[in-house]
Amino acid sequence: MGTSATIVRDFEVGGSYFGSEFGTPPARQIHLEPVPDPQLHGELYETHGNSMFSARSFFQVGGVQPARTNSYGLRFLIPLPRGPALAMEAGQQKNRGNVNGNVLVPRSDERTPLATDPALRAIVARILDSFPAEAPNRPDIDPRAHNTNAPQSIDNDIAGGRFDFPTGGAVRLSLDYRFRRQAVDAFQLVKGQNPDTTTGSHDARITWSRSWSPATQGTLSVGYRRMTSLIVQDEAALGPVIWTGRQLQTLGTPTVPYDRAQNFYRYAGMTAIRKRGHNVQAGFSLVREHLNGIESSVHGGLLMFNANFGRDTVTNLRLGTPTMLAQSIGSPHRGFRRWKMQAFAGDAWNVFRGFTLNFGLRFEP
Repeated sequence: MGTSATIVRDFEVGGSYFGSEFGTPPARQIHLEPVPDPQLHGELYETHGNSMFSARSFFQVGGVQPARTNSYGLRFLIPLPRGPALAMEAGQQKNRGNVNGNVLVPRSDERTPLATDPALRAIVARILDSFPAEAPNRPDIDPRAHNTNAPQSIDNDIAGGRFDFPTGGAVRLSLDYRFRRQAVDAFQLVKGQNPDTTTGSHDARITWSRSWSPATQGTLSVGYRRMTSLIVQDEAALGPVIWTGRQLQTLGTPTVPYDRAQNFYRYAGMTAIRKRGHNVQAGFSLVREHLNGIESSVHGGLLMFNANFGRDTVTNLRLGTPTMLAQSIGSPHRGFRRWKMQAFAGDAWNVFRGFTLNFGLRFEP
């Protein structure tokens, strides 16, 4: 339960299958495979989805909420003289919709501050204004339970291309680059409930291969991959996290800002020999990983309100009397470096028709 079983049909000695039994796709080598029989091909596409033409989502409160999805892009492949090919693609997807959910909000008789100091009263008013103005509408769940909708937008961008150089003869040189980016303007059932995220990746590879003989081929590849993650508070967030246990919805996220960049410098080489029913492979791979970033933990502050001082939690919030104040200090910067290495050798032996024996050895220090 909860996993996607993966049937691995062919084990490659240069691949990593750790976790594949739980649905994780096997990690392949970075070498670019030749484009099989490149032919002229082009495609333009655009799709549009709209709540006007869709069935109502089951979990919505009130009228049908507006939702739109637009996907568009292009792809093309152009064969060039002497065998190489140029392929490119680019596209965008824009999703605009609403998310429904239950949150705990103050009752109608709990909407006014009780603090007498003007400055403190203004702060408490800002906290109370972070909750929806409507009164709770799900008293069957909890006297403060409120079901509501909030808009959310997600943008996805992709771009990439591949070029096979016309080197001629037994040498092949291929370049490939891929870019992906996703930006999420998160839903806020209460102000500052969820952070906004931006993630992206750049993936570039170069593969050089040479056929030394009809049966022997050597391959060398160099790759660079960069992955970025940026998580920040929504612009409507108060700043510090307001925590009230299970009495009201928590405002804010304690682990933002989060800004991480991972760089992977990858090198790999392989020799393959096909002869008399054997496919012998031997090679290596080397990865240097750089991780840099900021990982916060209550660096924006936290105000914790509990049932204390002889009063309940919400009354303490209205009075502006937290039980605990927390604030992390110091640098949130993190930096890590790591080497990942492997060497392997193996054979796929076609013992007789319909029966192949794969065996190999991989060493990963």
